Amino acid sequence: MRAILSDTVKHRYTPPMSLTTFLGDLNFAVMLLRRDMLSRYAGNMAGIVHAYLAPFSTLALYAVIFSFIFGGRIVGETSDITYAVYLCSGLVLWLVVAEVLPRSAGLFMEFSQILRQRNQRIRGIFLFLFLLNAQLFLFFFASLLILHGLNVVVFDLAGFSIAVLLMPLAALYLVLMGIILAFGATFLPDLRSLMPVLLQIGFWGSPITYSTHIVPPHWQTVYGILMYLNPFYAILKIFQGLMTTGSFPALAICIHALVWFILIAAVATIITRRFSAEVSDLV
Repeated sequence: MRAILSDTVKHRYTPPMSLTTFLGDLNFAVMLLRRDMLSRYAGNMAGIVHAYLAPFSTLALYAVIFSFIFGGRIVGETSDITYAVYLCSGLVLWLVVAEVLPRSAGLFMEFSQILRQRNQRIRGIFLFLFLLNAQLFLFFFASLLILHGLNVVVFDLAGFSIAVLLMPLAALYLVLMGIILAFGATFLPDLRSLMPVLLQIGFWGSPITYSTHIVPPHWQTVYGILMYLNPFYAILKIFQGLMTTGSFPALAICIHALVWFILIAAVATIITRRFSAEVSDLV
């Protein structure tokens, strides 16, 4: 009986993070990212160029269609470029969300062979998810700079620079959400099939392609409550405010973002400590 308990404790024990361990996990994550890039674009004539063209073409199409063809406007603004800036600054976040969160839901299944090994390297897999987020953000921000140079969207460059500096925090925020989804999909496999529906609700339920001013007055109170329950709302407003006007939004929005960040970080930490040792038995 004592031997069984000893084996269980050893199985559940996770050694503390050291610099050597972190560097090993980081090297492992870089290897996974490199392998992911090669497999994603293998056989593609455009190769790695596609990784840069896809974000650029997506943002350009949204800006042209919604701003210049449909004539979207921000209340109090007459320029169509202002709306294009507002739209693209929100899309930068959401397009990364749409790419990463569905993949996060299937993360443990994707790396099931690695997780079944004795040295499962789960922290390396989470670091890979962070690097994937950072890579996507870099591609989209690079695309925005090109659009700025072409005068399709004209950002406040000071605010744009601050948004770039906040990119690691945004990537970490999405990784924490991804960790929750990865464990959630392990216990609730149907969550993976629900991701397209949840993303559609999140996209149209967030002020990305429209301004909050278009919400009818009698729905403003309900809409305000729903936005405070929306984990993407505050970070969207921060990105949009920085790139459109070069200023942070109201203090309440910043507090809202901080509260959601702390809450999601706490849940992700608790879930990881509780279930990381059991992942290899569940995938």
